[in-house]
Amino acid sequence: MTIKVGVLGSAFSPPTLGHLSLIEQFNQFDEVWLIPSFSHAFGKNMYPYSFRLSLLQAFAQDINQSKGYEFVVCKDIESKISSNKTGPIYTFDVLSFLQSELGESHKFSFIAGPDNKEGWSKFYNSEKILDKWEVVFGLEFKAIRSTLVRELIATNKDFSSLVTPGVHEILINSHITQEEGIWSVSPKEGVL
Repeated sequence: MTIKVGVLGSAFSPPTLGHLSLIEQFNQFDEVWLIPSFSHAFGKNMYPYSFRLSLLQAFAQDINQSKGYEFVVCKDIESKISSNKTGPIYTFDVLSFLQSELGESHKFSFIAGPDNKEGWSKFYNSEKILDKWEVVFGLEFKAIRSTLVRELIATNKDFSSLVTPGVHEILINSHITQEEGIWSVSPKEGVL
């Protein structure tokens, strides 16, 4: 039996209900794998990788609890690829790695947000991706961007309606700062 997997790669800095609205558009998959960027192809300035992984695991858990079964899985793939590659890690690299690791037991499709549809030609090996894998483009039902959540956090404003409960819990209990373009995260005082 072939497992149909939708692959959603993103910075997830942090994951939001905008990401969730994209995931909910696709019910043709057995699973959706969330793959955070380790070295972003377009040079996005992201929260530390390990912190984004913890946020993404909470995000997946929140979604799966609401569904009652494991549908969304957080995968630490790009850090594995980076051990053999320098520079950005591209969607083509991720899909090639997954296909070589899992072979014909999995059928991978790439889930792309509406912003990626217009800029698809900018993706490294975009034509090869289309030749080898299905690419499904979602619609923007909830225009909730990670940038907005980061701005609200930085100004101590409420952002609870923009993220899942588990993600919110981690974020409100974290001291997040940015200095000279570098993000750092530590527990808030009094939080273990």
